[in-house]
Amino acid sequence: MKSWRQVVIDVQPQFADAFSSLLTDQGALGLEIIDDTTRAMPGAMARLNARTTLVAPFEPREGLERDISAEVARLMRALDGAPDVEIAWSTLDEEDWNATFKQGWAPFFLAEDVVVVPSWAEQWPPAGTELFIDPGAAFGTGTHETTQLCARLLLDHLAAHGAPPAVLDVGTGSGILSLLALKRGVPRAAGTEIDPVALDAARANMDANGVGERFVGWIGNPDETGERFALALANILIDPLLHLAPAIARAVRPGGILIASGILVSQAEALEKAYVAQGFVRVSRETLGEWAGVKLQRAASDT
Repeated sequence: MKSWRQVVIDVQPQFADAFSSLLTDQGALGLEIIDDTTRAMPGAMARLNARTTLVAPFEPREGLERDISAEVARLMRALDGAPDVEIAWSTLDEEDWNATFKQGWAPFFLAEDVVVVPSWAEQWPPAGTELFIDPGAAFGTGTHETTQLCARLLLDHLAAHGAPPAVLDVGTGSGILSLLALKRGVPRAAGTEIDPVALDAARANMDANGVGERFVGWIGNPDETGERFALALANILIDPLLHLAPAIARAVRPGGILIASGILVSQAEALEKAYVAQGFVRVSRETLGEWAGVKLQRAASDT
């Protein structure tokens, strides 16, 4: 029977986003965030304890615990405020894996009337749009603030301007943003990735939602096909956002829109500056917690 190693990190809420990103960057197969919102069952009073617990399973590998501990220590030194962190490891067997994830994941609202539903859920609140996605090896099941920011900006844009012919999803992960766009009337979505496992997960999620034939994905840069999109989404970290700025600009048609997140509020200015240099102007910026989402528009002419 297969088993995984699972880490549990307990930290003050203001540092939870930073440690969540650390676990994702280190290859976590999933991430459960337990805080004073998620801790309370529906209809019950939250038992506030001013702590956030992060639960993440990993494929076993030599030096895993040492590497994670070293990264946690590095992050603790880098953060202001000397975070108080408790970390514990355990072995998770296959049966426990399934039970743990099914117990920890319930349907929830991503934005407005959009509900994310795991496949094992027997009932969920009524909503205009249902996204059937299971937590797994790819980032983006809707619980992270950056995904929520992108979803909010995407929905606002579609409501104001209608659906474009296609959307580009840079770093598609689980495919949740492409899936949302498709279910809100965009005819076609294209997703780029650097991780074949994530791309496989995105394709599986498209199939599970009945839109697989409207999604195409590839490993590589967003401008490789030569197609230019009226709308692009990029929910990735600041370094790849800066590195890919020229390629993303080439993939967005004149007058087209880029919705970007995955960045801290403190990084938003640097992001906007980099894309202004590529011919974009900022349309709006939204924040949620420590994270920012930015909407930019490419100049209407290449000249």
